[in-house]
Amino acid sequence: MNSPILVPTRVQQQKRACLTIRTGPPQLYCAQPNKNKANKHGKKPALKNGYTSHKMPKTDADKSTITSAVATATAEEHTNYMKLKTRKRHYENGQNDHVHHRASKRAKHYDIPSLVKNVNDLQELIEDAVDWALSNGLLLRTRDHFDKTGVSQIAPFTLFPTPFPRQLFQQAVDVQKAMQMLYFRITTDLDFLKKVHEDVIKTDPVVQSFMGIIEKVHEEGIRQPITLFLQRADYMLHLKNGEGTNEKEYELKQIEVNGCAVGGIGFNTRATELHRRVLKKAGIYTSIRDVPDNRVDQMTAEALYEAWKQFGNSKAVLVFLVYKKDVLQFDRRIFEYEFERVSRDEVDVVRLSLEECSEKLKLDPVDFSLRLVDDGRAVAVVFNQVLMLGSSPTRMELDVRLMIERSTAIVLARPGMVEQFFREPNEAHMAAQIRKTFAGLWGFEADQTKNNELIQMAIKNPERFVLKPIGEGCGAHFNYFDDNIPKKLAELSATELTEFILMEKLEPKVYKNHLVRALHPTVFNTEVTAELGIYGSLIGDMTTGQILYNEQKGHGFKTKLATENEGGICSGTGMVDTPYLVDN
Repeated sequence: MNSPILVPTRVQQQKRACLTIRTGPPQLYCAQPNKNKANKHGKKPALKNGYTSHKMPKTDADKSTITSAVATATAEEHTNYMKLKTRKRHYENGQNDHVHHRASKRAKHYDIPSLVKNVNDLQELIEDAVDWALSNGLLLRTRDHFDKTGVSQIAPFTLFPTPFPRQLFQQAVDVQKAMQMLYFRITTDLDFLKKVHEDVIKTDPVVQSFMGIIEKVHEEGIRQPITLFLQRADYMLHLKNGEGTNEKEYELKQIEVNGCAVGGIGFNTRATELHRRVLKKAGIYTSIRDVPDNRVDQMTAEALYEAWKQFGNSKAVLVFLVYKKDVLQFDRRIFEYEFERVSRDEVDVVRLSLEECSEKLKLDPVDFSLRLVDDGRAVAVVFNQVLMLGSSPTRMELDVRLMIERSTAIVLARPGMVEQFFREPNEAHMAAQIRKTFAGLWGFEADQTKNNELIQMAIKNPERFVLKPIGEGCGAHFNYFDDNIPKKLAELSATELTEFILMEKLEPKVYKNHLVRALHPTVFNTEVTAELGIYGSLIGDMTTGQILYNEQKGHGFKTKLATENEGGICSGTGMVDTPYLVDN
């Protein structure tokens, strides 16, 4: 018996072919444009996917007519039919991502200046993007109006997602879990931490205070071994020193690992949504293969919720450590609302600044639990969104930090630096993955004679290096570039030098994009460089070293003007962005 066949018919209204092969009851159908008109019997045909279905007699003459109709299908219809077959095959293989098949082909030729050339069309896209940003919380508080709740402005962003090599993006994703294991293991080894920081402790009172806290906690015994560790590893593209070829080849190099005050959790998810919308409005078809899914807010919320459940007290609260005045308040709020969604409002969130902690938190002298002063509820998790190292906390703030570390609250691990920490033979590949991302990095020692060679190297070619302080979260304005490096080195004593590191200055790939900023005209086709951040979370037992939860999900992407050494979202030199993955 014959299977049903849908005969191709030119559909002018929809401009697409309708030739498909279906299985089902042994009936023969001819699909025609559905104009919803009555037939000669006065009956309107039934609607079926935009076509009318007419049962055909199974005579040789009718079969001949159908065969003839198929044979006369236009070349365009046949081409479209083959595309449909390809999409069907990709769908069955899990490759089509529910989007148009042209996406993967476009990715190879993704050139922002040529995407939309008409000025009016670009302006329409910009206005739509700005409205979307205002409507969806892609906003900054203004420094001059912290106390006026109704005053805010859009965060600076690129109009289109910026290209980034697909293979190098995947490399950064693949190494993240190993990176989290590395830092977790560092935080569990007190002797290692003391040795690594022994020179810095002599000159940096803040690091000295923190090491004192860590030592006291270990002396008393770790009362809450469960630790939640959030991390963002930042990377840039770097031009390889290739020989014997004129083609420029780039590699992935790590520039920083953030284990505290990890920002951008809310903005990065919003940026992906914004750029997918802009591409769609511009008529550019994409898939998650080109613009990857980005639910860093969900991943972080799930990690916090899992840590709260590990605490084992259904009435315990979660404390967000925040700034009283924060330019990135909306970014924090977006994440807070996502946590409420993930936890199904099961967990009460209390927002406190460090100053407020001394008044509103207390340490139970009996069981060492951290509790709210008002109602005595226990604190299960402290989510730190404020800077610690690299800032200058008051004595009161250090006392608060000590109280938190000594309590049974699950605290975020605070590693100090990157080092190889994989001892098992079956983990060798993890160490190799991490080493591959390292940029050139040199540390100074307390012995000045050992530093002379390094200092001379930096003075001779300052354009090849960046002088950075060791403290985590220090901020862009603490880094030194070019001619400022010799000047700063001349000011530092041998002991002060130990507070800094010398890092290889990268040669990133330059792209062009359109920059949208509040109170500024859009800058078109300007050169930018990109920075990729990969997010992850880990929950582990500090006493046994056991890893209970290790996940990677989500990414951040920030671009800056190619002429700038530093790019900050709050200062306007950095732009919220999204990677568009390309094969070259």
